Amino acid sequence: MFSEFAISAQLLWQAITTGLLSAVLVCGIFYLGRNYRYGSTWHYVAIPVVMVFLILIPHGWHTVFGTDPRDFASLLEARKMLPAASLLEADFWGVLAGAALGVVVSYFLPARTYW
Repeated sequence: MFSEFAISAQLLWQAITTGLLSAVLVCGIFYLGRNYRYGSTWHYVAIPVVMVFLILIPHGWHTVFGTDPRDFASLLEARKMLPAASLLEADFWGVLAGAALGVVVSYFLPARTYW
């Protein structure tokens, strides 16, 4: 029972940290897109790229391609780790919640004034 609680807490922490990182990055991209006008719609392309990067790079790679433990020690070590599919799902929900938070926060940041 305690191990299941610890696993749930680790997955929740993974979702929270990925969500906060996503919120900061999405808010920053919207802020730059709105205030510095580097182009018309570049931030609408950059945000999905950042979100896919945050979801897939840490844990999605291991879910899609898997790992191949070759010896018994590696197999025992892999048994102690959280499953990559669970971490991928935590990253997915964390990125979605963080992106929504980043969009909302970006509207509360002060706009740059042009003279």
